[in-house]
Amino acid sequence: VWIILNDPPMLNLPRANSKINWVEPNNILFSWTGRHRSSPNAAFSTSYIFRLVELPPNASAQQGDWTMMGNAAFLNQPALYEFKTEQSQLLYGPGEPALIPGRKYAWQVQAVDEEGRDLFKNQGRSEVFVFQYGDAMGIPENVRQELANATTLSLRWDPPMAGEMPNQY
Repeated sequence: VWIILNDPPMLNLPRANSKINWVEPNNILFSWTGRHRSSPNAAFSTSYIFRLVELPPNASAQQGDWTMMGNAAFLNQPALYEFKTEQSQLLYGPGEPALIPGRKYAWQVQAVDEEGRDLFKNQGRSEVFVFQYGDAMGIPENVRQELANATTLSLRWDPPMAGEMPNQY
């Protein structure tokens, strides 16, 4: 008798502890590799559950601790976004929840057998990868009121000196 549990998916992009450039609208490609394709039991009956979790904004660990923070986030809070697919990639676009520049996010993929069989190690859960989505937005400087009346308020400001320049506030 030959019995084996397949390995969970291997995450590819975005890489662990990386920074993704901020773009408007969101356009992030997540990809992973299924490591069950050679299994006669799981090769054709497997789907994936993609999960994305936002790390707390005050999480300020060193890059080496990002994975530990990501694992803790998956244990302690609900997913910001969850999607089931049969593909080994997901394009996170403008139809999904907007990501906040400067924040860190953790993602994980779980391989599941459509027939409910337990065919994967670690319940099919991959390791957790954490990435930072751009730099924090710069705070506008020298904010001043130009015009005001009962129904209108007009403000002007100078571009921020630090952080990314947003298209709009």
